Amino acid sequence: MKYMQVSGNDRNSGLCSDDACPCGSPGATIPRGKGYVYVSKEVVDFRMDCPTEAEAKIKIQRMSAQTSSVIFVGAGVFSPIVMCVQGAKKRGLDLEVAAADARHWWNTGQVPLRPTPLARAKPASTAEVKKELISRPATPTRRCPNCDAVLYGALVSRCYKCHTELAEDKTGRSASEVSVRFWQARGKGDAPSSKETTLETKRWWQFWK
Repeated sequence: MKYMQVSGNDRNSGLCSDDACPCGSPGATIPRGKGYVYVSKEVVDFRMDCPTEAEAKIKIQRMSAQTSSVIFVGAGVFSPIVMCVQGAKKRGLDLEVAAADARHWWNTGQVPLRPTPLARAKPASTAEVKKELISRPATPTRRCPNCDAVLYGALVSRCYKCHTELAEDKTGRSASEVSVRFWQARGKGDAPSSKETTLETKRWWQFWK
């Protein structure tokens, strides 16, 4: 991995330099070794051909001469931002990676020359899946073959009225196949084994009844 030089790591503490952070001005105090580093795509694009600060200054001077204007060096555009946890969470950063980058910067004065990754979305919990399914419009999907009760939802595996086991839903999927859908919706990855599928089907009914 490539790195860029960023000074300021020789201090005992720092301040959150994210202007958009809720901590306000002058910024929350960040003890040495702590905090989070945010590297934007703009910083990476600018520092790709000037990883040292000396090279970056020369590039800025050259750009200023070419445009006949004064270029102000701002955090987040020409250099990374060191911030507190509030700012990191507000930007949706991967906190583990941003914190590791900060520790590396405090120790070496070097920051990875790549954008800070964003936090990955967590798999939906059982409660969230249930809430989302319940919020869907309730439209009849089929009738119980035993008592003719109207059933709602393609994932129903047992009649609520006579408790008859339903082998298939209206799409022709077996109860175990329906269970696999729920298994995958809960973020468990690939389909489980036949034994696990059977157990999950039983849990499904216990979960909804």
